[in-house]
Amino acid sequence: MPALSFLEVGPRDGLQNEKKILSLEDKTKFIVKLTQAGLKRIELGAFVSPKWVPQMKDSKELIQKILKLQKENKIDPQVQFSALVPNQKGLEQALKSGIKEISIFLSTTDSFSKKNINATRESAYKKYQAVCRQAHKENLKIRAYLSVCFDCPYEGKVPQKEVIKWVQKIEGLGVYEISISDTTGKARAIEAEDLFQKLFHFISKEKLACHFHNVHGTALANVWSAYKMGLRSFDGSLGGLGGCPYSKVPSGNVPTESLIYLLKGAEDPTIKKLLPIARWLEERLEKKLPSPLIESPYYTV
Repeated sequence: MPALSFLEVGPRDGLQNEKKILSLEDKTKFIVKLTQAGLKRIELGAFVSPKWVPQMKDSKELIQKILKLQKENKIDPQVQFSALVPNQKGLEQALKSGIKEISIFLSTTDSFSKKNINATRESAYKKYQAVCRQAHKENLKIRAYLSVCFDCPYEGKVPQKEVIKWVQKIEGLGVYEISISDTTGKARAIEAEDLFQKLFHFISKEKLACHFHNVHGTALANVWSAYKMGLRSFDGSLGGLGGCPYSKVPSGNVPTESLIYLLKGAEDPTIKKLLPIARWLEERLEKKLPSPLIESPYYTV
């Protein structure tokens, strides 16, 4: 059984949905603080159009700064960094940044795909075939998100056969991990268990991760269900920051500290290191974050 692994998506999936845009300096401080707290996998940014996602406009500069700090041994060399790449142009920017791992994203429905990246699923898939071929030639690791695996904000409940079909197609691109995403936060534990049971017939559980949103308060129940079934890779965002800007209910990332609390226990030292960072982030964003642990008397006394 593989060890537990947490991917911190706050600097990308979290900040991309915030009205207040952090400075490059604050983003750098944020990520350095996360590494000092002990997180080993962090998604730094996205090479998307600044016209549509202005929060990510300085991703290249941010990545270069972080990788320079890591090269200077000011950041743990064991920390793995990644960035989201939507197309060939994004890959070119990623290569210039020096990042060694990229994330790609596809959807189970055409409606969400068109809203998200202005392309049908098949069109996006064909573009990613070329992106992945080049990425492999450049020795980049590739991770994938599969969006709206339970419910689509435009088409409703997603048939499991569509999820299975796209998981198989994405695996064929040579990715090392596919994150099954509950983009609208409508999934329930019984639905998560049923989907994963079916997916295990087509792909090993070691190649699957979970990306649950907490819009309806069910994210941790879904995580626990997936954990009991043998999954060990989970996406989280510090403080529950952000979510998908193309969902009708965009907020709701599951808090990283809540994932650790659930799966590793209340005494895990990483939690106590993360919560001051969440409070610092609240000051920078001028808003309260939804994580229940931030104000917990257990951690604030």
